[in-house]
Amino acid sequence: MRVERINPPTGLPVNLADADAQLRLAGMDLAEAERMALAAARELEHYAATALLTQTIRVTLDGWPLAGLEARLPIGPVLAGALLTVTLDGAASRRWSWGRACGRRCGSRPTI
Repeated sequence: MRVERINPPTGLPVNLADADAQLRLAGMDLAEAERMALAAARELEHYAATALLTQTIRVTLDGWPLAGLEARLPIGPVLAGALLTVTLDGAASRRWSWGRACGRRCGSRPTI
C-alpha cells in the first residue's frame, strides 16, 4: 500500500498568537516559531497517520483485498460529506463503506 499526500496543507493547525500566549514564546522570532510548528504538525500527521487539516490523499493498493477481508484507509479522519473516490483499473467504483459493524464511530476511516 502506497500513501501519497497530493496537496499537503501549507497552513498551521493552530493559531500562532494563541500558541504564543499559551507557550510564552517571548523573544522568539515568530517566523521561526511558525516554521517549527509546521514541521511539528507534519511529523505528527506522519506518526499518527492523521490529517490535521483538509487535504487530498491518494492510497494505492498493490492488489484488491481477499474475499471477506477489508482494507482500511491508513489516514483519517474523513470528514462528513468529503469526496471519496475509489477506482478499479481506471474506472470509478462505489465499492467502499464506513465499515461493517461500527460505521463512522470507528475513527472515520472508510474501508474498501
